[in-house]
Amino acid sequence: MEKYTDSSFHELTKHGTNEFPFATYGDSYKVCKDRFYYSHYHEELEIIYARRNDIDVIVNDTEYHLDEGESLLINSNNIHRICHSEYPESTVVSNVFSNKLIRLPIPDILDALNKRYEAIPIKDNKINQTIWRMILSGREKETGYQLSIISNIFEVFSYIYSNYNELKPIESNNKNNDRIKQALSFIKSNYNNQITLSDISKECYLSEGETIRLFNKYIGDSPINYLIKYRINVATTMLLNEDMSITDIATSTGFSSSNYFTIAFKKITGMTPKEYKKKKGLLRN
Repeated sequence: MEKYTDSSFHELTKHGTNEFPFATYGDSYKVCKDRFYYSHYHEELEIIYARRNDIDVIVNDTEYHLDEGESLLINSNNIHRICHSEYPESTVVSNVFSNKLIRLPIPDILDALNKRYEAIPIKDNKINQTIWRMILSGREKETGYQLSIISNIFEVFSYIYSNYNELKPIESNNKNNDRIKQALSFIKSNYNNQITLSDISKECYLSEGETIRLFNKYIGDSPINYLIKYRINVATTMLLNEDMSITDIATSTGFSSSNYFTIAFKKITGMTPKEYKKKKGLLRN
């Protein structure tokens, strides 16, 4: 299992190159159901395009519904996830790019948008066609594709700026957002220890009930379920190491026994740790 996020749920994936920080990704339920969790945030901007069928996207604690062919711009450092399990036939494509691609000429506009809006739905057919052309350019990478992508991005932001006063800002609770990130950082730093809901709640200065409520809103899961899934996520990386036994991995990821580890692993991944190693070609018959 690839490691997607760091200690505070910050996504680790490098999007594009240093010279041209832009990347295009396709996701469907068949792909995302194998990610034990995929809420994340990043400094880069992201445009999610509903390529096939409808989809819901949750940004912080707000749900956005996209019809097929519509898009959602997600501003920097907002926790978000795509609700694939509720739309198993859906396919989305995401453009993730650094704001430095457009920051030089319009820093004030970007700052204003980012402070006022966590995300901006894009319903205009013409602009969504522009976003699709951006996707094709990112996939095909023909000569000069970078200029085409930058031109597309400017067209999108020109549309947003033209309609800026008509947009309704979403008032996201930044304090709750920060507390959730603090809790996630605590889990990452202590997943290999015996930590409880009480420990997590104290770390973010919330009651246990409020911690559960905020996790469900922001992450789509309870703190303890997330902790277990995080441990399993780490374990899948350890299972790629032929020198580590399953008992060692269970202990290293905070499970009280290898039996409990095996039960949790199968519940989440659909296979036992041994079956996972065999699937990856790491277990000798």
